[in-house]
Amino acid sequence: MATIKSAIRRGFTLIELLLVIAIIGLLTGLLVPSVERSMSKNRVANDIEVLRSKLEEVRLLAGSARDADEASSVTERPDTDRAGYYGIYFPPTDQLLGQKHFYALIRLSWPVNGWDPADPGNTAKRRFDPNTPGYCTPGQAAQDARNGSGDCLVERVNLSSGVTFTLLPYMWRNRVIAYRAPSQQLVELLCERPCENGANHWQENPSGPKFDQAGVSNANGIYFELNFSLKTARVKYAPYSAKLTVDYSL
Repeated sequence: MATIKSAIRRGFTLIELLLVIAIIGLLTGLLVPSVERSMSKNRVANDIEVLRSKLEEVRLLAGSARDADEASSVTERPDTDRAGYYGIYFPPTDQLLGQKHFYALIRLSWPVNGWDPADPGNTAKRRFDPNTPGYCTPGQAAQDARNGSGDCLVERVNLSSGVTFTLLPYMWRNRVIAYRAPSQQLVELLCERPCENGANHWQENPSGPKFDQAGVSNANGIYFELNFSLKTARVKYAPYSAKLTVDYSL
């Protein structure tokens, strides 16, 4: 009896204490990465669901606001189109600008295909003076998206804390996807130069919606990746339906 009492009284030895600490550390080392991966996937999955809803919101905007954005001037070139373009703008993900944490729903009332660079007189450009108030040129829409306010901004959407997106290299000039009224078809819009450099012209991809490109890494329709900690989600678009397919990887 005295022996048991003395053992209880002396407590843990240093070796026993170190052994307990080592076991706790080992369990923590095994559990933390698993918890982190789970959190990563949950945050990325949440942002993807938000993106799905924003695509649908843009589609509805393109249909409901078509009349307000239709051209009123009878002098417009017949091949121009200002009818109900709304889109999602993805800022550049290059190292200099580093804007990887948000995207924006924007209004695209500036005429698509409205300036023919081959026109020696630039009559179309003069007809749509970029200084005219109320027109949303690529440069103005990009500026409003960065500032978080302006006539061309519908909504700026921030990703979850710690989540960033990465565009494919060939998307440097192609960062806007849009629905067009009345067809509500998903289209890909290009700027005559990077949108952030004050571009005044939207050009619809002449080959139609195309969200991959032969000869580049990570092709197969991947438009961008969402990244958080150890988890990466590669987001693919179905060009005409805008259905999202997501592949998760470590």
